[in-house]
Amino acid sequence: MLSKDNILKLEIRQELYSFINKNPGLHVREISRKMNVPLGTVRHHLNYLKKLDVIEEKKYKNKKQIFITGKVSKEDKELLALFRKKIPCQIYLHLTFGFIFTRKELSEELEVDPATISYYLKKMISMGIIEEAPVENGNIFAYSGAKRHALIERKVVGREIFYKKKFQGNKFHSKIYKLLITHKNSMSDKKFIDAYSEYLKNMYKIGAVGNKAGTRRKTIVRDGKKISYEIIPHEFDFIDVVLDFFKPPFCA
Repeated sequence: MLSKDNILKLEIRQELYSFINKNPGLHVREISRKMNVPLGTVRHHLNYLKKLDVIEEKKYKNKKQIFITGKVSKEDKELLALFRKKIPCQIYLHLTFGFIFTRKELSEELEVDPATISYYLKKMISMGIIEEAPVENGNIFAYSGAKRHALIERKVVGREIFYKKKFQGNKFHSKIYKLLITHKNSMSDKKFIDAYSEYLKNMYKIGAVGNKAGTRRKTIVRDGKKISYEIIPHEFDFIDVVLDFFKPPFCA
């Protein structure tokens, strides 16, 4: 029976295995282009490795993504597939920097058709990445249910729907952060991913993770009772500077 060492004896297969291990989820043409190896050669060796169960494929939008067998979880595969797309990556980073946006605002900021924005918003909601921000009596709440103790400083106009990152504790969004940083070389704009990393580091340093910098208190009447809430600003003062410097597109 062939061992993995025997399978990977040829130099090209070793290089191919190493590249896929470092850049999981790319499709065949991307691998060929980034490795500067002819497409036919890449396909030949991938087929060989696939037959021996060294690599596996996952179909996403009619393209086959390549992974080392058993190396990447199903959830991580789905996240990588999503965030290598320009628009959902832009949406996520805007919600990281600006906390909440409407579909119209995202469409205008990213210069993308509203229908396309709607498609990715629905997909990201179904994946548990983002959610609609609860609105009640003209007040936008940062959290749902029992955690609804913070208000977002924005005026609600008509029946606008606001979107924000879904609160799942730090673990889930830390995973996304790690995926973006670990695989930034397979994104088109590493500079912005580096800036995203630097931004989060600075937020940790000043104790403002979770967009709590500059928060204050406000009292509103809810169910006939006066309740004090923490106010979360919609944007940090430097958000316009960041978004002006890093123009779309942010990601591949």
